[in-house]
Amino acid sequence: MKGHCLTPERQESTPAAPLRIDVQRALKLFLFTLVVPVTAAFVLDQVAKTLPILTMAAVVICIPLATVMVNRAVLGDLDRIFAIVAPELPLEEEQAPTTTGADPGLPLEVDSLS
Repeated sequence: MKGHCLTPERQESTPAAPLRIDVQRALKLFLFTLVVPVTAAFVLDQVAKTLPILTMAAVVICIPLATVMVNRAVLGDLDRIFAIVAPELPLEEEQAPTTTGADPGLPLEVDSLS
């Protein structure tokens, strides 16, 4: 299944990104927003002999930041995949009504009773 897939801009077979979530990108975001800063804060705490202070500050800042960044990256990829696999349907206003003044959500028998 390597090679061609549909893109949302052009609905034709083109060489594009595969229909997968980019785990490598999410892993890079996780490493650079959580693992590296918390490790650096821990090392600085060890060097400065203030063990819990910098580590706690880094954890309080980096865990929510990493959560938001990684979730946005994964959900963005998921949204891209949804746009390719299941494009949006046209709105009901664009469809022509069957009879004038009839409610398109009701059968004709029920609509004529009101």
